Amino acid sequence: MANLLTRRSFLQAGFRATVAAGLASLTHIPPFLQRALAEGNIGISGKKLLFIFMRGGNDGINNVIPIMDPAYATARATIGLPKDPDPSVLYDVATGTADVVPSNYPYAIRLGNGFAALNPALYDLAPVYNAGDLALIHRVAYRTQSRSHFDSEKYWEKGADGSSANRLINDGIFYRTIAESGWNLNHALSGVSVQSNLPQSLRGEFPMTNLSSIGRYNLLGVSNPSGSINSDRLKQLNAIDASNLRPHPDKNNRELIYGLGVQFRDTLDVFQDPSFATNEFYDTNGTTHLFPIASGSDQKGLGSGAYGFFQNIKSAAQILANTDAVIAGTEIGGFDTHTAQVTDGSPHLGGHASL
Repeated sequence: MANLLTRRSFLQAGFRATVAAGLASLTHIPPFLQRALAEGNIGISGKKLLFIFMRGGNDGINNVIPIMDPAYATARATIGLPKDPDPSVLYDVATGTADVVPSNYPYAIRLGNGFAALNPALYDLAPVYNAGDLALIHRVAYRTQSRSHFDSEKYWEKGADGSSANRLINDGIFYRTIAESGWNLNHALSGVSVQSNLPQSLRGEFPMTNLSSIGRYNLLGVSNPSGSINSDRLKQLNAIDASNLRPHPDKNNRELIYGLGVQFRDTLDVFQDPSFATNEFYDTNGTTHLFPIASGSDQKGLGSGAYGFFQNIKSAAQILANTDAVIAGTEIGGFDTHTAQVTDGSPHLGGHASL
């Protein structure tokens, strides 16, 4: 069946990949990233990773719905997504493909694996799933689960649960992949986040890059006259070099601060390419912009509030396409839907569906 990945097959595949990789030195790195490193297809001309972290207590059970689990309807009498009452829509039959439905479909979308369904607000994903370009990894958990959203976010971003053996792991899962592969030693840009703060997944001893906006990654207020060898900007860069070469006493975090300075200097010109300022990217119809072109743009019916998020996604995609970074991404928040998650009587509508 197409795109059917059970928990058991997911874990077995991960184990096989770990053995095949044979990278004993790569500790605490997820198997799919180990496999990419072992195959040598990660890098400038190879595969890269764009991540989107849905921050907060995202209700995964109402995203990918265990519709055939009898406990689902019982436990979620008011917020659960109902089955389609049409007798021809058989959720317990494995067809191998998801149902393609219109935007106003009010029921759980059959995924064709005889068990799970999709939130109708995610109807756009059905054709992507059917094309084999989307895998849904469902009900994969970890030990020592916590009811705290903050703890859970850290566990996923560190790739380590809250067990006593893992409490000393403080660096992120993407950071470890980059640092233990050595990619960051020869590339000024390796892991990049486009958001307000560097996420836990990219935090570690060596600096990764965090940008709130590509347009602000520059020596602000420093002029650079065309053709001027002794421009103010060049003087500033020389000053940075000189300060980095100056002997300094050993102190806590001194090497980290030095590394941040060198990285900043080495990547100053990366985002000055005019291609980063363009937004002439179109959807498959050739006329609809792939990303909103202004805060008021609503070509995809997303609302003006989506503009900042999609600008971040665009920046992350451009970074992966035009630089030597191998991991880049952003986040979207607001998923702590403790109240008003669904509209009374219409669980396919409400705060969670909007997100």
